[in-house]
Amino acid sequence: MMLLVGAVTPVRVAVLISATAEPAEGRVLVKVSDPVVLGTSNVSQTLLGDSDQARPWVAVLGAITRRKNVPIVADAVSRIPGEPQVGLVVAGKVDDEARESLEEALEAAHQRGVPTLMVDRHLTDGELDGLVYAADCVVVAHSNEGPSGLVGKAAAAGTPLALAGAESLRRDAETLRNLATWAPLNSEMLAEGIARALTFGRQKAGTGSTPDAFACALMPELLEQTPGSSVS
Repeated sequence: MMLLVGAVTPVRVAVLISATAEPAEGRVLVKVSDPVVLGTSNVSQTLLGDSDQARPWVAVLGAITRRKNVPIVADAVSRIPGEPQVGLVVAGKVDDEARESLEEALEAAHQRGVPTLMVDRHLTDGELDGLVYAADCVVVAHSNEGPSGLVGKAAAAGTPLALAGAESLRRDAETLRNLATWAPLNSEMLAEGIARALTFGRQKAGTGSTPDAFACALMPELLEQTPGSSVS
C-alpha cells in the first residue's frame, strides 16, 4: 500500500525503522530511523530505592500491555539459576486488559523466589532513562512487529538487551551482536537469552539517530530553505 501511494501520487512516503538500522533513501520509500532521546545521567538508584544492588535486575519498561508478554518474561526470569536470584522490575502504566495476568505472573515468580518490583504509573522521561541505565538487562518481548524505542535507548546506554518474539527484534539482535540476544516467545528459551545477556555486562555507550536527523529525513525541503538550522 505504501509503495502504491508513493508511486502514483506526489507524496513522499517515509517508513519508520528501528534505531539500530541504517536509514536509506529508496526510489519510492524513505526509511527513517526511530530517533533516540536519552538522558546523560547514570541514575543507578532510580525507583529501585534500597533494593538489593548485589543481585542483577532485569526490566520491562514503558506502557505495559499484553503485547509485552510480561507473564512469559516473569516465568523466564524464574527459570534462571544462580545465587542471588535475578530480580524483575516492571515499570510503566499497566493496561487494564493486561493487569490480571501480569499480577498473577509476578506473584507466581515471587513464590518461586524472584524479587519483583512493579511501578504501575506513567514514568517521567528521567525515571525511564534512569531505569534503562540502572537495569542489568532490558527485556523487550513483543508480539507485534515494528521498531522499539526502548531498544534504541538501551543500545545508546550500553545496557544489555534480551529480545524475544518479533522478527524486527531478531534483526535488532543481529545488528547489536554482543549487546543483545533474541529468542522466540518461549519462557525456557527466553530464560537462556536473558542469562546470556547478563554475561555481556554494560557496554560503552553508543549513539542513535537524533531528533534532528529524524526531522531532516522527514522534511529535507524545509531544512534546505534554512541552511545550518536545527529542528527540535
